[in-house]
Order: sequence, then C-alpha cells, then structure tokens
Amino acid sequence: MIHSEHAQTAVLKEVQPADCKNCGNPVTETFCGHCGQRQLQPRLTIKELLSLAYESLVDFDRGFLFTTTKMFTRPQGVIADYITGKRIIYTNPIKYLLLWLGISTFIGFSILDMDAFTQKITEQVQTQKPVFKNKKQQEKYQTANARVQQFQQFITQNPQFMYAILIPILALGSSVFFRKQRYTYAEHLLMNTYTMAQSALFSIPGYLLYRYFPTHFIIDSILSTSIAAIYYSVVGVLFFYRKSYFTAAVKSLMNYVIAYMLFFLLAGIVGFIYGALLMQ
Repeated sequence: MIHSEHAQTAVLKEVQPADCKNCGNPVTETFCGHCGQRQLQPRLTIKELLSLAYESLVDFDRGFLFTTTKMFTRPQGVIADYITGKRIIYTNPIKYLLLWLGISTFIGFSILDMDAFTQKITEQVQTQKPVFKNKKQQEKYQTANARVQQFQQFITQNPQFMYAILIPILALGSSVFFRKQRYTYAEHLLMNTYTMAQSALFSIPGYLLYRYFPTHFIIDSILSTSIAAIYYSVVGVLFFYRKSYFTAAVKSLMNYVIAYMLFFLLAGIVGFIYGALLMQ
C-alpha cells in the first residue's frame, strides 16, 4: 500500500517503539500491525492535524475517494474484499452511504429551492383534485394536504430515512433472487449499502437538469432513476454473475424495480393513513 511521503513526514519525525494508543499492542513501525492505527507524536500539532485531514480526503490508496473510484471501476472487488476481511483501505459502507447522501443533499439545497421542488413532486402526484361537499370539508382537506406535503418535504430533504427502509428491502430481494450463492443477509446488506451509496451520486445530475430545465421534471427524474437502475444492475451482474450475464442482469433489475414499488406502496399507505387521520 502506497501512502503520501509528504503526509508521513509531516506527521512523524521518527518512529520509536511504543504501545499503540488505540489497541495497546507494541508498535515498531509507522502503523500498528494489529489495528492499523498510525503511531503519532505525543502532542497533536496544527501541521499534523492538517496533514491527516488532507490525507484522509485525497488519499487515492485508501479512504473515501479511493472507495468512490473503485465503486466505479471495480465495484464487485470492493464488496468481495470487504466480505473477505480486506477492509482498512475502504470507507465503512454505512459511513460511505451517509457521506454521499450528505453530499447529494447539500448540492440539492445549494442549487434548488427545495420547497418548490417538493411542491412540484406533489403536483405531479396529485393529478386530480377532489370535489368538496362543503367549506369545512375543504378546509380539512387543505390542512391534511399541507401536512402530507410537510411529510414529503421531510423525506425529500432527509433521504437517509428512505434509504434506511429501501436498502433492507433490496437486500431481502437479492438474497431471494441469488439464494443459491449462499451469501448471508448481512453480506447482501453490505452489497446493497455500497451500491445504493454510489447510486446517490446519480441524483446530482437530476438536480442539475431540474435547475436548468424545470419544466421537464418527469424526464429529469426518469433519467436519473434510470442511470441508478442501470448501475445497480451492472453491479449485480459483476458481483452475482456465475453462468449467465443476462440472468444476473434481469434478476438485479427486477429486484431494484420491485423494491422501489414496495417502498412507494408503503409510503403511500403511510401517507394515506396519516392524511385520513388528519381529515377526521
């Protein structure tokens, strides 16, 4: 494994035998052979702090950017390595998911009016307005509709909750579709967490398209969703392929579509019950 010589020089003047500050095992080199913790000088300095921050952000031999790059160039290798125990060079899958969700959400807030974006989603869903018998019923509907919009806005602006439901559904589906390969449910969760974290990147082009072509909302959404679905299917083929690329691709795509259908069905049921309770 290659690391930045500049960063190492800035952090360590000379490595002396000592006990690891993380696990307590004896350390005679730059990194602990037991847990991988870097042996640091007794006191933290600004230069050392900046060097560590720089290395963690731009180190292409391990960490976030390394994981991102590999999830594009060799996703099946990242997942297989993590399952078999080669983990220190990769960002933890849950942390990786939260980082990319945070980045995509930040970009969305930066370039879009999220309130208007959520309103647009609501308008696309509500194609037919109800007929009211009286003014009181109309007022109840407007109150319930406003609360439902708040719920939709919360989900749009906090996608981690959507992924927290969607990923276990995807993992359950892949464990059924590819049950002959004998991966555990936890390993399916790992595969789907990494893959969906990478898929969060594809919401960014959707935000950009909506920013400059707001009248083509449906096309923008279909495009970004299609790219994410294709990527998910490609990873499924690369990771689960045994005898037929076509079979692996079809199963992966079916799992992706069914999981999203179940999620939106569940969200619709929750939204209907919530709205019905508010209408009472």
